[in-house]
Amino acid sequence: METFVLEHHVQGGLDFTALDRSRGEWGEPADDVTAITIDYLSYSLQAFEEMAGPFEKLFLCFWRNYLNKTGDDEILGVVQPFYAWRSLMLASPLWYPQLPTRMRKKILRFAAIVLNAERLDFEGVKSYLE
Repeated sequence: METFVLEHHVQGGLDFTALDRSRGEWGEPADDVTAITIDYLSYSLQAFEEMAGPFEKLFLCFWRNYLNKTGDDEILGVVQPFYAWRSLMLASPLWYPQLPTRMRKKILRFAAIVLNAERLDFEGVKSYLE
């Protein structure tokens, strides 16, 4: 059974927009991993305007643990479109209207670099934002 999470906007009527939907019990690991780790990147940008501090540590710790425990090195070659999708959501003024333009640009730069990378260099993700 699929579940839909809906947010409604009232502007001259009721308009429902699907924000997210669960894909059931099993999902694509690359989607799950990017869903978690993009938050570390986003919070770091908001706090430090770069990948730094505890959010950088969490990002790196998560990736190292994931790869160590799963042995799924292949994921580094398939996460690119998932990160691009999540980056577009973060950079959207519709969903995040308060986000400063300079942060939107960094997020979109991250998406462009990730999409052009053959493999994600999670250890060097800081450079993806510069």
